[in-house]
Order: sequence, then structure tokens, then C-alpha cells
Amino acid sequence: MNAFGAGITVQISHLFTKTSIVVFYLRFSTSRAFNWTAYAVIFLICGHNLVGATGVLYSCRPISYFWTFEGKKHWCIDRNAWYGTMTGLNVLEDVVLLLLPIWLIKPLSVDFGQRIAIAAMLGAGGL
Repeated sequence: MNAFGAGITVQISHLFTKTSIVVFYLRFSTSRAFNWTAYAVIFLICGHNLVGATGVLYSCRPISYFWTFEGKKHWCIDRNAWYGTMTGLNVLEDVVLLLLPIWLIKPLSVDFGQRIAIAAMLGAGGL
């Protein structure tokens, strides 16, 4: 039963955390193309994580079979495939979030050392 609540909570926390990072990047945006890209990334993050949360909620029919494993008529999705897909998409989102600030740093007219410092500041969350 703990996996049931944790699966939903993790997806929702990823949604809010990653969306807040992209919104933070939008504060530094100077180009319309970056804004469109950032909004597309937010859309994909929200879609993936909401589908992930509802997928955990409705992974078994009836829902109670998720934690009781009782009942003759039941149906469950392949959990290994589901969580593997969700993990793969989360990793892809993380890579996109780490690469997105490069677009912000590229047009700056500062020396190389300052670019590295700015990139380290914006990419610190990747650690």
C-alpha cells in the first residue's frame, strides 16, 4: 500500500519541481524561441507526470488489488514496464532541464570564466 501513495506523490512532486525550474529559467529569457521551447517543456512535463500519477492510481482493476492481491477478476498493467518507462522519461526530462540553460548563456557577452560560473549556478541542481 505504501507504493501506491508514494508512486502518486513522486509523480506530483516531479511535476512541481521541474515546472518551477523551467519557470525560473523563463525569468532570464530574452528570446521568443526560448519562451516557446520552455512552455513546450512545461507542457510535456505536466503531461508526463499527470499521466504517471493517474497510471499508478489506475494500474489495477479493481484499484484495491494493487495492495490486497485478492479477487478473481482483476487486471493489472506490467508494473516493471510502466515504472521503467516513467523512469526513462524522467531521465530525459532531467537532461533537457540541464541543457536548457545553455540557450540562455550562449548570447551573453561575458568572458569564458563568467560563462562557466553562470552555467555552474544554473546547473547546480543537476548534482
